[in-house]
Amino acid sequence: MSRSNPRSKTERQSKQPSETSGSTFNISGEVHAGVVNLGGDMKIDQLSISLPASGETPAGQPASEAILFLAADPINAPRLRLEAEARQVHELLQRGDAARRFRFETRWAVRPRDLSQALLDLTPRLVHFAGHGTPDGQLCLEDDNGQACPVSPQKLAALFELVAENVECVLLDACFVAIQAQAIAKHIRYVIGMPGLVSDRASMAFVTGFYQALAVGKPIPEAFRFGQAQMEIAGLPPEMRPVLLEANK
Repeated sequence: MSRSNPRSKTERQSKQPSETSGSTFNISGEVHAGVVNLGGDMKIDQLSISLPASGETPAGQPASEAILFLAADPINAPRLRLEAEARQVHELLQRGDAARRFRFETRWAVRPRDLSQALLDLTPRLVHFAGHGTPDGQLCLEDDNGQACPVSPQKLAALFELVAENVECVLLDACFVAIQAQAIAKHIRYVIGMPGLVSDRASMAFVTGFYQALAVGKPIPEAFRFGQAQMEIAGLPPEMRPVLLEANK
């Protein structure tokens, strides 16, 4: 014999979910001593808000890793197609599972203070610089007037030493950055740099292969080889191909 529910009809009705169950409300009011006063006789004496833990999304999944694209194209230097390069990287990182694992952050007309601020704000795993280098190994950022602001290898390496715990790879997509790459590689696990002159076409070929591989989960050294392969397929000369430096090697 099954047991019956002794509750009255009125009591059973009072236990039914309200029509607003699961809805979202915007609540506003004054807070006094932990009590939210909604006006009139309505108040909430306990308000609990659950936030995701640090490093997790609301669904409990691991937070995405930042890829920071830094662009500097001073007005007193030859024009580069940096927007097209950024668009290509963004499109590749939107494919499949990469859209969940990575978030693509861009900073334009980067000045020295913008560089350090972005590194602090975003704690990126990979830093991709696109712009100009000088024959003596300096990297060209911009000043407040948009003019070239060269930064020495020693100064840039000192900055990356401060974020070495977070940054796994630095990609220097600019001309004559071999000296910069060697200096940064003292602190960062992987550094990719162009030793000589490099064209927009060469840059696009390399980043296509590199990010194609990165997007499907390949490690940095293997992604680097995919970038090299794309440059070879495009018929680009060996002197335009980047080098990969690994820390302590």
